[in-house]
Amino acid sequence: MWTNKEIKTALISGGTSGIGLAIVKKFLQNNITVSTFSNSKTEIKKTKNELKDYIKNKKLFIYQADITKKQNIKRVVDQSIKNLKHINVLVNNAGIAYFTKIDNLDIEKFEKMVDVNITGLVYLTSLVVPHMKKKKGTEIVLNISSIAGKRGTSMSEFYAATKFAVQGFSQGLRREIVPEHIKIVTVCPGIVNTKIGKIRLKSKHQNKKTLLNPEDIAEIVYFIISEPIHVDIQDITVVPFEGI
Repeated sequence: MWTNKEIKTALISGGTSGIGLAIVKKFLQNNITVSTFSNSKTEIKKTKNELKDYIKNKKLFIYQADITKKQNIKRVVDQSIKNLKHINVLVNNAGIAYFTKIDNLDIEKFEKMVDVNITGLVYLTSLVVPHMKKKKGTEIVLNISSIAGKRGTSMSEFYAATKFAVQGFSQGLRREIVPEHIKIVTVCPGIVNTKIGKIRLKSKHQNKKTLLNPEDIAEIVYFIISEPIHVDIQDITVVPFEGI
């Protein structure tokens, strides 16, 4: 039976902070070789220092790249394939958030969010999926979406628009490539103790005790990729127990 033992490699976007970093660590702890990238020199330096032993042993590869720049992303994918030989799992985690009232909309900030949360995710996926098709196995594309991709709330409508797009893209792609034995999964967290979560807290006045932790999401992601081949977890929502 196919299990997580068949998962040897992963490419993770935005893997130097928050949920992405937690997933990187969880995968490394379970002997999955990881390639990841970020556009933050500071976060890359910090992560390289923290995980230097994995880098030394060629279990972790970290690149600086801007997900809104096509040539950057193509370079990362090419280098990842060269170092990993094959990509079993793609985790589309990179994302930014912008919360505001409609009267105060800064269209450039919204367009930047669209470029990162939608266009970047779609382009990265379009480069990795053809590579995945070459192997006769069951590969996984896992998109970190949000509870905002299932319902919009006041001042989150712009962020929600990008996450609804991720949900729609994932649903359509799932139907398109299921014959290729590639699973498409969306994970939709409530508010997580990350940069985005803290921004959202300012407008929701939520008690910090009700926040999810990045490690909570990493555990769920690892659980999903560990399931046997006949189990297809397509979409999962996780929120703090006290509510969102």
